[in-house]
Amino acid sequence: MILLLAWRNLWRNRTRSLVTMASVFFAVLLATLMTSLQNGSYDRMVANIAGRYTGYVQIHKRGYWDDKTLDNALVDDSAVENAARTVPGVEGIAPRLESFALASTGASTMGCQVMGVDPAAEDRLTGIGKRVEAGRYLSESDGGVLLAEGLAKKLGLHPSDTVVLFGQGWHGATAAGKYPVTGIVHFGSPDLDDHLVYLTLAAARNLYDAPNLATALVVEVDGKADVPALAARIGKELGPGFEAMDWERMLPDLVQSIAADRAGGLVMVGVLYLVLAFGIFGTLLMMTHERRREFGVLVSIGMRKGRLASILFLESLLLSGTGVVAGLAASFPLVWWLSVHPLRFSGKVAEAYVRMGVEPIFPTTTRPGIFFQQGAIVWGMALAIAVVPLVRVLRLDPLKATRR
Repeated sequence: MILLLAWRNLWRNRTRSLVTMASVFFAVLLATLMTSLQNGSYDRMVANIAGRYTGYVQIHKRGYWDDKTLDNALVDDSAVENAARTVPGVEGIAPRLESFALASTGASTMGCQVMGVDPAAEDRLTGIGKRVEAGRYLSESDGGVLLAEGLAKKLGLHPSDTVVLFGQGWHGATAAGKYPVTGIVHFGSPDLDDHLVYLTLAAARNLYDAPNLATALVVEVDGKADVPALAARIGKELGPGFEAMDWERMLPDLVQSIAADRAGGLVMVGVLYLVLAFGIFGTLLMMTHERRREFGVLVSIGMRKGRLASILFLESLLLSGTGVVAGLAASFPLVWWLSVHPLRFSGKVAEAYVRMGVEPIFPTTTRPGIFFQQGAIVWGMALAIAVVPLVRVLRLDPLKATRR
């Protein structure tokens, strides 16, 4: 009976109830869409940089990350790899030899980061073979290089062209080599697209005169693993001579930019919910004020104030709950569609994002927690706001109320 009375009371002023429900509906829809877009763009940034470049966990010789020189490289032997593979959550190891060089062709020269990789292990770890835009991917016995798209454009290089690499090798040796371009690869991150050159691990060791050395062992991680905890377990297993770092430690700038952007998003969503809270509060206060005489009569003929307060409380929950359910029902298909067909900017807008180092593609994420979170926030606000009308009803003086 109480639930039925509360539901019928909402429709005594149909327009006001519908307007309030609509405000809750659009607030939930916009907040869910905004949050899913933010988290989707963060996931894409992490996947583009950590998933496709650094990996989620790397093993180094201790001190390498602070002084990234070949002199701090580790000896790539099976003992270190086997010790890391014993840790639950480790699915594979990909050795790398990384250093810097000048890439030159004709009169053009660009600084680049050279990465020697095991082609099969690297493709399994980062899926780089699927991102080759022109030419072909590296093979095990390949003597060519794979250029990032932005670097290739700046140097004017295409597959089958030749590039010369100059650098400094192990223990100060001169590193120089002439290589055919086997393919052009697109990363989706402007910073990576402008600087990376891939060789086979054997070719990189020959270029830098660094036999059996690797600057990093990239760990292939189980998708369900807790990455920071996994890195800590690997570091403990390998001992004090090595360090295992997760992507958050390797990419602090990315973590800070995500945190700053997330804070801005929280402010925007907070303003949206603040406006919604005042809307719900005004509706409930108006409903309580207009019905004071009715409440006074009901209490005078014997209705307990507690039951009257429970009806008013249910009205608040139904008013906000209907809008929340409708908002979530409408937001899920929209968010899912945008995850499959992400927003893609072009023209000057895309150029502006690229200059900021951000790929101009914004997908959404369909993690269930986002939807439940928005619904819980609105219902929590409704519960908090409903306290004021409840207090007014519980403190109601029937004689004064019936005289109004």
